[in-house]
Amino acid sequence: MKKIYSILVLFLLSAFLSITVLQAQTTADALKKHVSFLAADSLEGRGLGTEGKEKAMHYISVVFSDAGLLPFGPNYFQEFSFRKELIRVNATNVIGYIEGSDEQLKNEYIVLSAHYDHLGFDTKNDGSKVIYNGADDNASGTAALLELAKYFGSDQNTPKRSIIFIAYDAEEIGLLGSEFFVEDSEVVDFEKVKFNFNFDMVGMYDSYGGLDITGINGIANGKNKAKELAKEYDVKLKKTTASIEPFTDTYSFKKTGTPAVHFFTGLKSPYHKPEDTYDLLEYEAMAKVVNYSAALTKALANEEELEPSGRFKNLQSPFALRLNAGVSGIFTNSYHIYRDEFFNAEDVPGGSFGLITQLDIGKRVTLQPGVFYAYHGSSAPGGNYRAHSLDIPVDAHINLISQYGGQLKLFLILGGFYRHDFSTRNADVDGRGIRDEDHGFSLGFGFRATRLQFTFVGRSGIQNLTRVPDMDIRSQGGLISLSYLFFK
Repeated sequence: MKKIYSILVLFLLSAFLSITVLQAQTTADALKKHVSFLAADSLEGRGLGTEGKEKAMHYISVVFSDAGLLPFGPNYFQEFSFRKELIRVNATNVIGYIEGSDEQLKNEYIVLSAHYDHLGFDTKNDGSKVIYNGADDNASGTAALLELAKYFGSDQNTPKRSIIFIAYDAEEIGLLGSEFFVEDSEVVDFEKVKFNFNFDMVGMYDSYGGLDITGINGIANGKNKAKELAKEYDVKLKKTTASIEPFTDTYSFKKTGTPAVHFFTGLKSPYHKPEDTYDLLEYEAMAKVVNYSAALTKALANEEELEPSGRFKNLQSPFALRLNAGVSGIFTNSYHIYRDEFFNAEDVPGGSFGLITQLDIGKRVTLQPGVFYAYHGSSAPGGNYRAHSLDIPVDAHINLISQYGGQLKLFLILGGFYRHDFSTRNADVDGRGIRDEDHGFSLGFGFRATRLQFTFVGRSGIQNLTRVPDMDIRSQGGLISLSYLFFK
């Protein structure tokens, strides 16, 4: 009888624990409930200064409270202000935390975050409103944060390290909420923050075909643990990097030297359009992403040693080396200067295409060698000269402006080139033989926006191209290039 009683008790205890674990897992319905509220028309797109954003702020604080999160002060609100043109604008981050279970490690922190603001609304001439509901951007990330707060607020899920949960305000106007949290607030000593997981647009996993977790390689053992758990949770990881994503709130952590990971399921929703409504999101897949994120957070938060990876430390160095590559197409305008005759051959259009590589040396200098096929020439009374060439430029980019981790750059170009003609037409212009090789220098400027790079360069040859004594012919040209870089 005692044996049967013991078995029954064990069975009931096991069933209770199973139910508790199941209840701790995020469901599609729970996420949909959050998103449908945050992205409702009544919240007016959660824009700065709207009543809807205030409603969202209080909704988040209530969920934090119900989940058992502790405030850092008298409440969950971290208020700040900033100047926009002539107006002083008030904004509010929502912050809570849970204390870790380990007496030593609880003094270290993990930060889980998402921004809850959006674009607000526009008013038409007839007085009606066009609301930018922002379901995927970023009610989805906020919903993920809220469910993670509920998960870790449960006693059986408390990790060894403490976790800070923060919903940022004023992201859409320039990452201002996360910037204030990192740079100006006194909530936490960032030397004790081990990493940040940020959720921004995580509602379109199926359409995107997976999940990006850019920055995960910045945590020692982060990539291995992420891949291991991805198999267990049937999550496809599309992109894993060590670098911090520049165009979301993770970028604010770059200045502190803290690894920061961007959870993202692509730009498959109607980004920054009124059509980004709650009914478009893929909640079953979104729940899978959140449960995977919870498991990954817990696994890393329980590591005895948790440090930045060697790759991350190298990227943070002011002398860091980064290698990139890309393809480039160039429109050219070339001609020849007859220096001893004060005569210029007419310019002719041409073009080239090829491969480039880039070696970033710190933040200020980029070396860019390339290999191109080029078609060029000039037009003179003696005949139109044309050549097919192998063109090898080597340029140095001196960055005048570099923002968002080098994703936006304005730079000067100083360089040189070598060119070999392997096929020519009318190379004996006016009886003056043209050599089949050339070299010279380049000057110009360019700018880069994420993967696209535009350059405007002038070239001057320093090789005398004629074999005729007492004559001096030099090449000249202008180049406009568009390059696509394989990596951001």
